[in-house]
Amino acid sequence: MSSERLSALTDPSLERVVYVVRHGERIDQIDPSWSNTAPEPYDPPLTELGVAQAQRTGQYIAEDRQRNGYKTALTVLSSPFYRTLQTAEGIIHGVTKHSSLAERPAMYLYPPLSEWLARDYFPEPLPDDSFTHANRIRQFPVLEPPKVDFPTPLPPYPESRTEMRQRFLHSFLDAIENYSSPSTHLILVSHGAGCQAIPQQLAAAQIVRPFELRIPETPYCCVTKLVKKLNEKEWCLEVCAGTQHLTDLLERTGTEFVVKC
Repeated sequence: MSSERLSALTDPSLERVVYVVRHGERIDQIDPSWSNTAPEPYDPPLTELGVAQAQRTGQYIAEDRQRNGYKTALTVLSSPFYRTLQTAEGIIHGVTKHSSLAERPAMYLYPPLSEWLARDYFPEPLPDDSFTHANRIRQFPVLEPPKVDFPTPLPPYPESRTEMRQRFLHSFLDAIENYSSPSTHLILVSHGAGCQAIPQQLAAAQIVRPFELRIPETPYCCVTKLVKKLNEKEWCLEVCAGTQHLTDLLERTGTEFVVKC
């Protein structure tokens, strides 16, 4: 990524709020036999607990916005995996139920937030057809038409650690450029790797303070909040992989599945 593009994130005139959220509890981490009979074993859905975690996360974001006096619209960008789309839907449900938004948050499919396509996780390439907008809108009718054309519904496979980190850094900048504004805050719904890589890569690029940032765990439905205030160059990490909103919904969170970045 060019230094010119990165410098756009530190423009003093830029004013933004972004929440980065990991998906909720996935069924194959609770029921290992699920994949034996699943038609798409590479794309597990949420458990009932995962759905509850997502809705609680929406409530948490609504309450955070009320505390800070935010009157902005919300846009939700989701990885095209089923569990992240379910999480995005649950977040929207929770936000809408616990706030007085003028409009329901818009929800977009956003392939750059996809799972890390490492060969260790996926021995073979995943079928693109499962992850297209045309397929997902049948399952999630609330999806908005694409604002940006992506060449493929998934990142290139296989994906190295370095490639994954760079992808997530690009995903953040592109989201800011194409979907956000001072009047529209963002919620990015991704996976364990992405929820670590986004803030860590921004910190390494000296865009987010603290510049030396390590995130050891990104539990299910953890929230990272990034804020860029007017007339300031650096972003502030206000919440880092927080789960305080899930106090009674953490019995089985899958920190064992966290990718160490």
